[in-house]
Amino acid sequence: MKEDHKKAAQVIVKATAPFAICLIIVVVMRYFNLDMFQWLLLGIAIAGVSAGLMSLKLMDRKVAGATGVFFISVSLIFLFYIYPSGYIAQSGTVLNDNWFEALKWINENTPECSTVATYWDPGHFIRAIGNRTVVFDGGSQNHLFQINESGPDGLTIENYDNGITHLVQHKNGIRTTARIQDISTTLMTSNESLAVDILKDYRKSGCDEIYYIASADLMSKSAWWTYFATWAPNKNGNCRVGGITEPKGDCYSYSLLSLSGATPNGESIIYTYSAGQNQAFLLNYDPQQDRLQAYLSENNNLFRIKQTFYFTKDGSGVLYTVPDAEVPGTVWADTTRNIIIYMPPQIENAVYTKLMLYNGVGLEKFEFVKDWGSEIKLYKVKIEE
Repeated sequence: MKEDHKKAAQVIVKATAPFAICLIIVVVMRYFNLDMFQWLLLGIAIAGVSAGLMSLKLMDRKVAGATGVFFISVSLIFLFYIYPSGYIAQSGTVLNDNWFEALKWINENTPECSTVATYWDPGHFIRAIGNRTVVFDGGSQNHLFQINESGPDGLTIENYDNGITHLVQHKNGIRTTARIQDISTTLMTSNESLAVDILKDYRKSGCDEIYYIASADLMSKSAWWTYFATWAPNKNGNCRVGGITEPKGDCYSYSLLSLSGATPNGESIIYTYSAGQNQAFLLNYDPQQDRLQAYLSENNNLFRIKQTFYFTKDGSGVLYTVPDAEVPGTVWADTTRNIIIYMPPQIENAVYTKLMLYNGVGLEKFEFVKDWGSEIKLYKVKIEE
């Protein structure tokens, strides 16, 4: 009788074990937010349980084997594909058609030894789809960069334009910098020679090719890369983004504003772009001179903005300057005037600004290669040894 009960229990457990395992997975997915390593451990644990049940003859050998293989495979797919993709998507870089086509083009049209430099967010995609070396990605954004270079031992804080502070350490003939500060500096500086001097060290040995991506998503991340570019351990910064309580750097942002309305003003047209309570940017368009001039309206007071970039009727780009304007910085208007971008002085002439908004006009060491939907712009860095 006992033997019959034991066999009956084995039959029940054998029949219900796969469903119990699936139920556990459903509960975990519903109520727990696991990271990639926890998912991998869960998959291995399920495979182990399956093997144990099989050894006890409580689960069919084929079912147990299939269950183990399935969950380990799912765990590995999550670890190496779904997790990196989701992580990058959360950071603001999404693999849309423009990104996919850009990375596919890079894969097919640039030398295999090339390095592709940009901010860290799309690094995984560049490696996986573009099959090219990157400066850093989500897994290496905090990594240091070291090269052989003689110099007196010690930490040096180099000061550059736009408030940039670049930390360099020399020790035993090794020069060390932070990758995130290197690339942030190339984005923020107005000195393209400084940018190229940093980028040239990231070339692979025996390869001269290095490319640079300017992408639209970097505008919304400018507070971060300007913070890292200006960071120094002895600095009292002004940046308070992301919960920073004791800033060691400054941060500056591009203000993207949409058209709120357009009204006639005599022979001119006033375009209004709301910027918050009691504040708006205005563009005054003079059709006779085909000219735009930007203003800041604040608490019913009107202030002139120093520079306005706009496109004329024939499509030419014009930078209109008011030397004695009350507000520093630049307002950039697109061809339709549906969107404007205000830039403070610290980033109005940054390398990134020139690459993203002006297609590299005025730069000599960044050669425009290709554009995908005005979202991703690829440049070849020209390095003269």
